[in-house]
Amino acid sequence: MNAPKLKVLVVDDDQIIRKGIIYVAEWDKHDMQVVADAPNGKRAWEAFMEHLPDIVITDIVMPEMNGIELAKKIKEHRPQAKILLLSSHRDFEYAQQGIELGASGYLLKTELNQAKITEYLVKFRNEIENQSLVQGESSPEISRNRHIQIQLWLGGVRTDIRSELLKWFASDWAWMTKPTYLYLLEFPTAMAEDQIHLMFKQALSAENELIPIGHDQCIFICNERNRNRFEQMLIEKKSMHEIEKWMKGDPISSPEEWIQSMKGLLKQSEIESKYGFESNLCPEPILKALQLMKDDINVKWTASEVSHLVGLSRSHFSVMFKKAVGENFMSYLHKRKLEVASELLLNTRLTLDEIAERTGMDCAKNFSKWFKRCMHDTPSQYRMRHRKNATV
Repeated sequence: MNAPKLKVLVVDDDQIIRKGIIYVAEWDKHDMQVVADAPNGKRAWEAFMEHLPDIVITDIVMPEMNGIELAKKIKEHRPQAKILLLSSHRDFEYAQQGIELGASGYLLKTELNQAKITEYLVKFRNEIENQSLVQGESSPEISRNRHIQIQLWLGGVRTDIRSELLKWFASDWAWMTKPTYLYLLEFPTAMAEDQIHLMFKQALSAENELIPIGHDQCIFICNERNRNRFEQMLIEKKSMHEIEKWMKGDPISSPEEWIQSMKGLLKQSEIESKYGFESNLCPEPILKALQLMKDDINVKWTASEVSHLVGLSRSHFSVMFKKAVGENFMSYLHKRKLEVASELLLNTRLTLDEIAERTGMDCAKNFSKWFKRCMHDTPSQYRMRHRKNATV
């Protein structure tokens, strides 16, 4: 006997969006059916009590009862129901409230298309089918909520993740109190979450976790016991061009170390993207030097000072730096300062004295001479000409 179809309720005060979702999704393919749709939270609650749907797709900002209030009532009445929140950029605070109430995900209306809806429908179908998991094993719902909280933190919507980490480390992330490693993986093309999980299916276990953080990036958390096997898998997948590159953080065993490792990996990724080399092929002292210059571009660095800070002799540092980066230290530093100066001229109203100070120059006069020598324009000419071009 075939299992009954999953029931779906669609809620949005915009009829075009509501009908569009109903029309575009392949409900039969996922053994689902839309049992009702509603233009506001109040009507949606009435429909929910009548049909008791398994999945609710709802807008956040609506008249009479908003999506957050609706989600709260649904979760109080039927905790196992899956809720997908639809939001615009300005609704992120509400989206976070909804996730904290137990919503299973959120989707920006600007990303509303068949592929995205399908991704969530597949996820919800799998989670509902697997809700009888072995007791003590981390449920998909808990993991998904955790991933969303991390994504909100990375996106700047949440300013603090430590309180959540303390809870996770005390429960189903307790295995991370032993040496564990964070890996940042980057893919050559955008990949759906289920594709990434399928790619690393063999590596996933009760003490590993995969966290998508973008269309072409994810974080893989791996315990010490499985580390060598996982790294061998990464090498194989890179040789087959299934992944673009990967980076590994220092071992962690606490929430504070988790935060530092995550921030370090993202900074490392930013440096690699900007300067076009792989950090796992770059010596650690050179990575530290690059990070020093990135964080404190206003300092008048010399090769001697930086080499001392990273623990190398000046001559060894100079040779190693040129080999890794492709140019000598001073050439790189001046190029970086020039990039920062150009950006400040175009995107701020800072005076030349202020820009000189931020780029480690003695004064506006010396800054102007240096800038003109490099760009063949005075700072004022550069600012005026490029701003004028931008308005044409």
